[in-house]
Amino acid sequence: MTAFVAMNPERHQKSARAAIDHFADGDYEAADKIDSFYGEFLSTMDLTAELYLQTVHRVFKQNALANGTFAFRGTPVSLDSIEKTPILAIEGGRDDITGLGQTRALLELTTKLPESSKRHLVLEETGHYGLFSGSKFRSQIVPELCAFHEKMD
Repeated sequence: MTAFVAMNPERHQKSARAAIDHFADGDYEAADKIDSFYGEFLSTMDLTAELYLQTVHRVFKQNALANGTFAFRGTPVSLDSIEKTPILAIEGGRDDITGLGQTRALLELTTKLPESSKRHLVLEETGHYGLFSGSKFRSQIVPELCAFHEKMD
Protein backbone atom coordinates (compact mmCIF):
# COMPACT_ATOMS: atom_id res chain seq x y z
CA MET A 1 0.00 0.00 0.00
CA THR A 2 2.89 2.31 0.75
CA ALA A 3 4.15 1.82 -2.80
CA PHE A 4 0.76 2.79 -4.24
CA VAL A 5 0.58 5.95 -2.16
CA ALA A 6 4.24 6.73 -2.85
CA MET A 7 3.56 6.89 -6.59
CA ASN A 8 1.41 10.02 -6.07
CA PRO A 9 2.10 11.30 -2.54
CA GLU A 10 1.04 14.88 -3.31
CA ARG A 11 -2.36 13.73 -4.59
CA HIS A 12 -3.02 11.67 -1.46
CA GLN A 13 -1.82 14.46 0.82
CA LYS A 14 -4.14 16.95 -0.93
CA SER A 15 -7.05 14.51 -0.59
CA ALA A 16 -6.42 14.03 3.13
CA ARG A 17 -6.20 17.79 3.63
CA ALA A 18 -9.40 18.33 1.61
CA ALA A 19 -11.27 15.74 3.69
CA ILE A 20 -10.21 17.46 6.90
CA ASP A 21 -11.17 20.88 5.50
CA HIS A 22 -14.58 19.62 4.34
CA PHE A 23 -15.22 18.06 7.71
CA ALA A 24 -14.17 21.25 9.54
CA ASP A 25 -16.44 23.32 7.29
CA GLY A 26 -19.38 21.03 8.00
CA ASP A 27 -19.47 19.68 4.45
CA TYR A 28 -19.84 16.10 5.63
CA GLU A 29 -21.02 14.84 2.23
CA ALA A 30 -17.79 15.94 0.52
CA ALA A 31 -15.68 14.58 3.39
CA ASP A 32 -17.56 11.27 3.24
CA LYS A 33 -16.95 11.01 -0.51
CA ILE A 34 -13.18 11.19 0.05
CA ASP A 35 -13.40 8.81 3.01
CA SER A 36 -15.39 6.31 0.93
CA PHE A 37 -12.80 6.45 -1.83
CA TYR A 38 -9.99 5.64 0.59
CA GLY A 39 -12.07 2.91 2.21
CA GLU A 40 -12.19 1.14 -1.14
CA PHE A 41 -8.69 2.17 -2.21
CA LEU A 42 -7.14 0.81 0.97
CA SER A 43 -9.15 -2.43 0.82
CA THR A 44 -6.30 -3.92 -1.22
CA MET A 45 -4.61 -4.25 2.14
CA ASP A 46 -6.99 -7.18 2.71
CA LEU A 47 -4.95 -9.22 0.21
CA THR A 48 -2.21 -11.31 1.70
CA ALA A 49 1.30 -10.17 0.89
CA GLU A 50 2.00 -13.58 -0.62
CA LEU A 51 -0.89 -13.35 -3.10
CA TYR A 52 -0.04 -9.79 -4.08
CA LEU A 53 3.67 -10.55 -4.58
CA GLN A 54 2.91 -13.77 -6.47
CA THR A 55 0.58 -11.88 -8.81
CA VAL A 56 3.11 -9.11 -9.46
CA HIS A 57 5.83 -11.70 -10.06
CA ARG A 58 3.83 -13.95 -12.41
CA VAL A 59 1.89 -11.33 -14.33
CA PHE A 60 4.25 -8.37 -14.53
CA LYS A 61 7.77 -9.73 -14.05
CA GLN A 62 7.56 -13.14 -15.71
CA ASN A 63 4.87 -12.06 -18.22
CA ALA A 64 3.62 -15.63 -17.77
CA LEU A 65 0.27 -15.12 -19.47
CA ALA A 66 1.77 -13.33 -22.46
CA ASN A 67 4.59 -15.80 -22.99
CA GLY A 68 2.45 -18.91 -22.52
CA THR A 69 3.89 -20.18 -19.23
CA PHE A 70 0.95 -19.24 -16.98
CA ALA A 71 -0.70 -22.17 -15.23
CA PHE A 72 -3.68 -22.39 -12.89
CA ARG A 73 -3.45 -25.19 -10.34
CA GLY A 74 -0.92 -26.91 -12.56
CA THR A 75 -2.96 -26.64 -15.75
CA PRO A 76 -1.44 -24.47 -18.48
CA VAL A 77 -3.56 -21.51 -19.53
CA SER A 78 -3.61 -21.02 -23.29
CA LEU A 79 -5.00 -17.82 -24.76
CA ASP A 80 -5.29 -19.68 -28.07
CA SER A 81 -8.10 -21.66 -26.45
CA ILE A 82 -10.34 -18.60 -26.41
CA GLU A 83 -12.50 -18.88 -29.51
CA LYS A 84 -16.00 -17.73 -28.48
CA THR A 85 -15.71 -15.49 -25.42
CA PRO A 86 -15.93 -11.80 -26.40
CA ILE A 87 -13.28 -9.54 -24.86
CA LEU A 88 -13.54 -5.84 -24.09
CA ALA A 89 -10.08 -4.56 -23.14
CA ILE A 90 -10.24 -1.25 -21.26
CA GLU A 91 -7.23 0.90 -20.39
CA GLY A 92 -6.74 4.17 -18.54
CA GLY A 93 -4.54 6.81 -20.12
CA ARG A 94 -3.44 7.93 -16.64
CA ASP A 95 -3.03 4.42 -15.23
CA ASP A 96 0.18 4.42 -13.21
CA ILE A 97 0.03 0.70 -12.44
CA THR A 98 -0.78 -1.00 -15.74
CA GLY A 99 0.76 0.80 -18.69
CA LEU A 100 -1.01 1.44 -21.95
CA GLY A 101 -0.93 -1.56 -24.24
CA GLN A 102 -0.93 -4.27 -21.58
CA THR A 103 -4.62 -5.10 -21.81
CA ARG A 104 -4.70 -4.48 -25.56
CA ALA A 105 -2.04 -7.19 -25.87
CA LEU A 106 -4.66 -9.71 -24.75
CA LEU A 107 -6.59 -9.03 -27.93
CA GLU A 108 -3.50 -9.77 -30.00
CA LEU A 109 -2.75 -12.94 -28.03
CA THR A 110 -6.23 -14.41 -28.52
CA THR A 111 -5.49 -15.39 -32.10
CA LYS A 112 -8.47 -17.74 -32.55
CA LEU A 113 -11.03 -15.19 -31.37
CA PRO A 114 -12.68 -13.36 -34.30
CA GLU A 115 -11.93 -9.62 -34.51
CA SER A 116 -15.68 -8.98 -34.33
CA SER A 117 -15.59 -10.34 -30.76
CA LYS A 118 -12.84 -7.96 -29.65
CA ARG A 119 -13.03 -4.32 -28.57
CA HIS A 120 -10.40 -1.98 -27.17
CA LEU A 121 -11.23 1.18 -25.24
CA VAL A 122 -8.84 3.78 -23.84
CA LEU A 123 -10.15 6.36 -21.38
CA GLU A 124 -7.44 9.03 -21.61
CA GLU A 125 -8.24 10.85 -18.36
CA THR A 126 -8.71 7.77 -16.20
CA GLY A 127 -6.26 6.28 -13.72
CA HIS A 128 -6.05 2.69 -12.50
CA TYR A 129 -8.60 3.04 -9.72
CA GLY A 130 -11.06 4.82 -12.01
CA LEU A 131 -11.22 1.74 -14.22
CA PHE A 132 -12.94 -0.15 -11.42
CA SER A 133 -14.85 2.38 -9.34
CA GLY A 134 -16.05 5.95 -9.11
CA SER A 135 -17.81 8.43 -11.38
CA LYS A 136 -15.81 7.66 -14.55
CA PHE A 137 -16.46 3.96 -14.04
CA ARG A 138 -20.19 4.60 -13.71
CA SER A 139 -20.51 7.20 -16.49
CA GLN A 140 -18.12 5.79 -19.11
CA ILE A 141 -17.21 2.18 -18.45
CA VAL A 142 -20.56 0.73 -17.35
CA PRO A 143 -22.34 2.02 -20.50
CA GLU A 144 -19.53 0.57 -22.66
CA LEU A 145 -19.82 -2.77 -20.87
CA CYS A 146 -23.60 -2.80 -21.37
CA ALA A 147 -23.32 -1.89 -25.06
CA PHE A 148 -20.62 -4.50 -25.63
CA HIS A 149 -22.70 -7.13 -23.88
CA GLU A 150 -25.79 -6.27 -25.94
CA LYS A 151 -23.79 -6.37 -29.18
CA MET A 152 -22.34 -9.77 -28.31
CA ASP A 153 -25.62 -11.20 -27.04
